[in-house]
Amino acid sequence: MKKVLATTLALATLLGAMTLNAGAAYSDETSNVTYESGLIENTAHGGGRQQGSLQNGDTIGTGSVPVKANVTPGGSITHVYAISIETTELSFNYGNDKHQVWNPDTLSYDVVSEGTTDGWTAVDSTITIANYSDLPVDINAKWTPVTQAQGVTATIVASADGNNNNGTTGSDPTLKLASAIAVAGETSNTARKGTFEVTLSGTLTGVTAQIGTIDLTIKVPAG
Repeated sequence: MKKVLATTLALATLLGAMTLNAGAAYSDETSNVTYESGLIENTAHGGGRQQGSLQNGDTIGTGSVPVKANVTPGGSITHVYAISIETTELSFNYGNDKHQVWNPDTLSYDVVSEGTTDGWTAVDSTITIANYSDLPVDINAKWTPVTQAQGVTATIVASADGNNNNGTTGSDPTLKLASAIAVAGETSNTARKGTFEVTLSGTLTGVTAQIGTIDLTIKVPAG
């Protein structure tokens, strides 16, 4: 019987210590509570306010906690440029394409077709550019002939999405391609394509495999 009683007293003592320790953490200075008038300041017993005349349902006090947020509008975007040149090379035929066949009966050539004298015939004359970027780009094309082809002139017509691009025609036109982001009326993003159509004229003074280059410069649009 004595043993059971001793255990009960020890437990009561422990609970009292826990209650005392928990209450010791309270401070009026850090409570952030504004008490209603009419409550009595509990100065002699650890702070707080004594009940006073409050009835059921009465407000004891009020407090407020600030709520803050860091706003990052739209997050962040990393833009990427990705442009493809789908043409590997351009090819033209130059010269007199008159067709003649040797006739052993007359010991002379029979002219089958007169052809064109010193003319240019295009085999592959289109450069296709595709813009996969999320930003618009400008592509400038410039004709640079080799020494034997100084008398050859290139006329280049730039067209975006099948439409002539504001008269960008000459030896160094600019092709303007929009970003791949969908615009009003489109249901998905799509690469923007355009072309440079090349026409050659003039006289080729020497025989050469490569008569020049079309140099392309990709730029950020001005303005």
